[in-house]
Amino acid sequence: MDRDVRRLRSALTISSVAFITLGAWGILKMVGLLFVSPDSLRDLLRVTMGDAVDGPHALGASTFVLSFILGIGFIVRLVVGLGAFAEGRGRNRGWLYVVIAALMLVGRLNGIIQPIIVSHSMSSLVDTFIPGITEIASTIALADMTISAIRLKLLTRASREGR
Repeated sequence: MDRDVRRLRSALTISSVAFITLGAWGILKMVGLLFVSPDSLRDLLRVTMGDAVDGPHALGASTFVLSFILGIGFIVRLVVGLGAFAEGRGRNRGWLYVVIAALMLVGRLNGIIQPIIVSHSMSSLVDTFIPGITEIASTIALADMTISAIRLKLLTRASREGR
């Protein structure tokens, strides 16, 4: 049983670091895109908001809102990742980070599977799949982290009750 606990803790530590790192990469990628091509944000917002983006303060307000959302998302990712990292290092954490991670996993799987189901042509599938490789890797790390955390918690609970 000790071997399983060590293996699960190691998997939890590695996947939590990967999850945090890929989240930071996603933010850096978005910030880089905004600096290299500020018009890309305007074009993206024009698709969702229409002509309301053409106002004098719309781009600044939209950039602020996008930055705020990315920041909140990264903070949640950091809380989940650091909770898993601490659990992997042997510190007992509650179930909150596991529940948040499971909810994030369900949302991410929906976000990956839905374009594949809705896609009507191979070119649109490639257009949505290729840029999402980082997201797929992050989802795999999140799934590994969530599964390892649940198994580790159940295994440590069983060993405490068995004593």
